[in-house]
Amino acid sequence: MGLDINASTNLDEIFVGQGTTANGSVNFEITGRTQEYPLHIAFCVDTSGSMSQEVDASGLTGIVKAALSDADGPSKMDVAKEGLKNALGELSPDDSFGIVSFSSSASTAVSSTSGSRAGGVDSDINSMSAGGGTSIDAGLDRSREMLKRMPSEEAVEWIVLISDGKGSVPRDRDLQRNYSDEGIVIQAAGVGDAYDRDQMLSLAQQTQGELEDIESPKNLGQFFKREVRNAKQVVALDAELELHPSALTTINEVYYSLAEQTSTVDPEWRGDTCVVDLGDVNHENPPEVALEMDVDAEDADPDLSATLVEAVLSTRRDSARDEMTTTVDLAPTITDKDDEDGEDEPVARPSPSPDPEFIVKKVSTLSQDGKLDEARRYLEENKQHLSQRKYQEAKDLIDDGDVSGLGKL
Repeated sequence: MGLDINASTNLDEIFVGQGTTANGSVNFEITGRTQEYPLHIAFCVDTSGSMSQEVDASGLTGIVKAALSDADGPSKMDVAKEGLKNALGELSPDDSFGIVSFSSSASTAVSSTSGSRAGGVDSDINSMSAGGGTSIDAGLDRSREMLKRMPSEEAVEWIVLISDGKGSVPRDRDLQRNYSDEGIVIQAAGVGDAYDRDQMLSLAQQTQGELEDIESPKNLGQFFKREVRNAKQVVALDAELELHPSALTTINEVYYSLAEQTSTVDPEWRGDTCVVDLGDVNHENPPEVALEMDVDAEDADPDLSATLVEAVLSTRRDSARDEMTTTVDLAPTITDKDDEDGEDEPVARPSPSPDPEFIVKKVSTLSQDGKLDEARRYLEENKQHLSQRKYQEAKDLIDDGDVSGLGKL
């Protein structure tokens, strides 16, 4: 397996004595597939009282359906249990798993065991029932303890979480210290329309995971299986990206994209180095990193090529690097005819056009952070750099408040 990176910038050239704002991006290239890691998965399942309702039994739709139907459909709990059973069939004997249920408190439904026992836990899954509150933090804490008891080896360590309600969750700093720093990824799903999306999105993004919105029994039934298959696509554990700005560059903002979701990164600074935690790198959906930077060539010497940022990817087993470069040149001059001395004046170089993908990432992140007015303003300021279709789709999503769809543009 080869893991490489490609660092690029939209700034092709800058003149000596001038400055500008530019974008940069880092993409990951994976060739071949030789590395496979065992899975350590804790399935963390909401068993609060609301899980006894049908998947779509919420709001007006649920009321109308209940009034017109003589028979109840399967509950969210029933569909989740069948989905769990199907997902366990994807595990190999080298994998380890366990199941945690949580409502007002958390309990162990299936203790940590080998994937070879996946077919023998149906009765334990069937015994799970819905009732009580929604203590998500208790479920996650027990899931984390379960992962710690699994065999000590290099493995993909994931908590696969579903919840349909609002509840208590760990603080961001606890997610960082107890999960992300320990190499644990939370892959989350919100079921129905009554859960706190911002809350669940934070759980996933703080640990380099993803959030899926589930609105149908079919998607709920297939969620656990999809996540097991997703975990089997991991080709590098605990990847880290170092961004080393040159003397010309100041990094202002960093954006991290995983699949269809983009978030602002609060990177760790080690001296002058900006460090981004990438989590586990997936063969099918490698992450992307974008940044906004100020470039100042006030004291630069003209050169054929100047480095703006060096990007270094490090994993447990390998490393790769690339550079964002630009050309620094002397500015052309024109003679000011109104100047008595007739001295030449340097021509200012216009700022580069923002990369369309960067615009969408920034609009998406601002919207998900609840900064809708700022997102609209930034979108309007840069509409000329987007296709009419992409601009209109982004505008409609912001106006409708459906910020979850912005990452899919």
